[in-house]
Amino acid sequence: MVSAIILTVIFTLGGFILQVAVLPAFGLTSVGPNMIIAAMVPVALFLGPWAGMIVGFVGGLLLDIMTGWGLGINCLMLTILGFLVGVTREQVNAKNVIFALTIAIVCYIVQDLWAALALYFSRMTVHLNFMHMVRTVISAGLTGAVTILNYSIIQRSMDSISRRSPYFS
Repeated sequence: MVSAIILTVIFTLGGFILQVAVLPAFGLTSVGPNMIIAAMVPVALFLGPWAGMIVGFVGGLLLDIMTGWGLGINCLMLTILGFLVGVTREQVNAKNVIFALTIAIVCYIVQDLWAALALYFSRMTVHLNFMHMVRTVISAGLTGAVTILNYSIIQRSMDSISRRSPYFS
């Protein structure tokens, strides 16, 4: 169980550092993957709703602190999404990579709409034009692609953990 906790911490902090430090250095600020969602979806699918909530809460809170607007907006939505993804793990086959890709894309779109709604109600200007939709679709696709990579890494790690420890669930 300690290995699963360490894996969760590594993916949460690694996704956060990639999103706020590495990707902007390459010019990927308006179009790019959401690394917190890409880390949250596989963790929630393999470890359940509580792990998804923790990754969503910590990653969302760190993003809120770094962006400087609407403290708690990303935190709340990513916590809810992490919980919902973890709950769906028990209802469907969580070992399917296409399911993880689909869930990541849906999570990105829901989180983007949530942010636009929060901006609208805070009386900030929201531009939901065609280019915003194109950026959302491209970013959702990139998030799904990174999720597949994270999913395969976590799947290998969880397989090696379960082989070493017969008590790990």
